[in-house]
Amino acid sequence: RKQLEEDNALRRRQQEEEILRKKKVEDAFRYKLEQEEERHRQQVEARQKQVEREEEERRRELEREEKVLRERNEREEARAIEQKAKHLKFQESQRRAREEAERARQELEQE
Repeated sequence: RKQLEEDNALRRRQQEEEILRKKKVEDAFRYKLEQEEERHRQQVEARQKQVEREEEERRRELEREEKVLRERNEREEARAIEQKAKHLKFQESQRRAREEAERARQELEQE
């Protein structure tokens, strides 16, 4: 009977040790898995931030290009308006010169 109790106690101790060993293995596996998931999450987060930075930089670059084009168009429009004004002034001066010449011709004819 004493031998049976010792055998049962030994078996129980071995079962408890086996349970503890399995739990340690599971805990180690779970820890490693959690570490791997965290590392992956951080990589995904870092990549997302990088993408956001690149998109922001592209947006700023587009805004700069649009500003340059807008300013160039405004200068070209101003230049075109200025040219048109010069042309109209020239036409007006030619018209006045023709009128003066016509008036002078008429005055000469009347004399």
